Amino acid sequence: MNASELGTVQRPDGTYQVTYFGDPLYEFIRDASMPAGAVSGENVTAFNAFWHLDTIPGLPAPGAARVILENTAQGPVLATPTAFGTYRSLYALTFDPPDATTCTEPCTGIWPPLLTTRESAAGPGVNRDALGILQRSDGTRQVTYFGHPVYLFAFDLAAGAPSGLTNGEYLVDQFQHGVVVAARPERDR
Repeated sequence: MNASELGTVQRPDGTYQVTYFGDPLYEFIRDASMPAGAVSGENVTAFNAFWHLDTIPGLPAPGAARVILENTAQGPVLATPTAFGTYRSLYALTFDPPDATTCTEPCTGIWPPLLTTRESAAGPGVNRDALGILQRSDGTRQVTYFGHPVYLFAFDLAAGAPSGLTNGEYLVDQFQHGVVVAARPERDR
């Protein structure tokens, strides 16, 4: 741990929360009943976020991302598994150039990038050769499919939400000047 990067931030109720590299730290309630060192909060979807462990350099530690096919009302789309056996649809932002992302800072609160720390695993029907990685400006590594960065949608990430949600499909982002589409297994964008 880099002790010089520890800090605090005052919460709305007046209490203070520990931060690391300026980001608030959280405990996962289910770890309290687990043996020491438990990490059952990894890849949990809740509070409109996809949760990861933190690392000494202050970056998320998502491990290897897994990309699968999921059947939705819009047909098969790319998805990623969560901690409790559900799946979350992946999206592409039409305004992203190939092998680059324009979604940083506040944008990632709505469109969290699918992060990985090593080569992604491809489920059946997913083109293994189409999976790639791009380095984001914050030092994290984002999964790409046919060169397009892939994201989750915050409003698909509620705790207990069912698999197959595509709430972000065809949203128009007026700030980024583009449309959001569910990532499809074939190269169509």
